Amino acid sequence: MLLEMFINFDGECREAVEFYAKVFRSEVGNLMTYSDTPSDSGYATSEADKNRIMYASVPIGDTVLMLMDTPSGYQLVKGNNVSPTISSDDKDEVSRMFLELSEGGTINTELTRTFFSDLYGSVTDKFGINWQILHYVPAPKKRMGKPRHRWSKEVSQIEFSVDKYGAKATVVWQSREEMVIKKGAVLKPDVPLRKDGTMSFQAKSGQMLRDENKDHIDEFVTTQDITLRSVNEVGLFLYFGGTNSWLELVDKDGRSINEWTVVT
Repeated sequence: MLLEMFINFDGECREAVEFYAKVFRSEVGNLMTYSDTPSDSGYATSEADKNRIMYASVPIGDTVLMLMDTPSGYQLVKGNNVSPTISSDDKDEVSRMFLELSEGGTINTELTRTFFSDLYGSVTDKFGINWQILHYVPAPKKRMGKPRHRWSKEVSQIEFSVDKYGAKATVVWQSREEMVIKKGAVLKPDVPLRKDGTMSFQAKSGQMLRDENKDHIDEFVTTQDITLRSVNEVGLFLYFGGTNSWLELVDKDGRSINEWTVVT
């Protein structure tokens, strides 16, 4: 089971995600601003909101903390809509998180022994979020994480195809770090842009791969085999990513490259 918590902010989200990533020794993932919204999404973004965070995440063990700035004009009441609870089997770590979260905030309950935990405390941090921190040793369980994929000689004999998003290609996973896009692949011609007309990180990455192979592209059609390093690069090159390419590459029977290679 994966517990996900969403916390709203009023223009402070960027600072908050960096703060939480530091406290929980994690990293900021999937950060996007309102201006990153695809131009064809139908979502209207005001000038006042374009630099606000529309979505960001901070993994904490098996939990994902999700955060965003509300659109301007939205009335936000800080702190009383969420109460994240963080458990750790390391008492020193409990103490460290409690102290760092209390910096600039307010301690509601000092760390102490309770009937349900050897060490428990609560604190309202400097952003007005109420946190409960406790020592808890859970029963062993299987950890969740990103799927892993394994190349094999059997897979190297299969031709996978893509016919979506304005792109059409045949791809072979030739060796562990060689994804071959067969000659004659059709590339998505139009670069997806943000509302302000700029390119997203994914679009820039896809364009960079095309620039590296520009001598072998004519009118958005490849004139010879193109070798890339990963399934994700294939998606970026063909249609600027934006979707899970492991599910988009399929064999003649519709079975995805993910189904062929995922390690369970």
